[in-house]
Amino acid sequence: MDRRRERAKHIADLVPVEPGTLGYQALRYAEHLESRGYSPHTVRTARVHLRLFLVWCEDRGLRRPEEIDLAVLERYQRSLFHHRTDKGARLSFRSQHDRLGGVRRFFRYLRRAGVIPTNPADLLELPRVERRLPEGVLTAEEAEAILAQPELGRPEGLRDRAILELFYAPVSDARR
Repeated sequence: MDRRRERAKHIADLVPVEPGTLGYQALRYAEHLESRGYSPHTVRTARVHLRLFLVWCEDRGLRRPEEIDLAVLERYQRSLFHHRTDKGARLSFRSQHDRLGGVRRFFRYLRRAGVIPTNPADLLELPRVERRLPEGVLTAEEAEAILAQPELGRPEGLRDRAILELFYAPVSDARR
């Protein structure tokens, strides 16, 4: 099946949405996000992450919010870690983090709405996301060349040099 058509499937097409089910609560959660003024992109992303989780739960016979505990969420997390894409690649830690974050926000909503007494996702440790340095960082020589540009004999040149030095000053431990 075409992946775009598969992605376009709605929660109601894949899992039960009778009152009291995870599917029903997911639809209510999406309506809640819309009513709170979240962007259409945010709502769509929340639906996608929840749909993936709900299909996973449905495959295991889990249909009600109270059936989900920390152990179930940790099994889902492991399944994301071992998941392979159509091309055989693993999900990045960023993708795993995003999907689990969507599930975590859903269970926070369920707790606040009084659907469940405790939030099982509170104790779930999300994967650590790598922090990449920006590409195109100047070399030390390039930064020195830029700092040498302002004419220090003029007030504007002193101002420009001060601005550039602020941009290229090393970050102290106190600001990290």
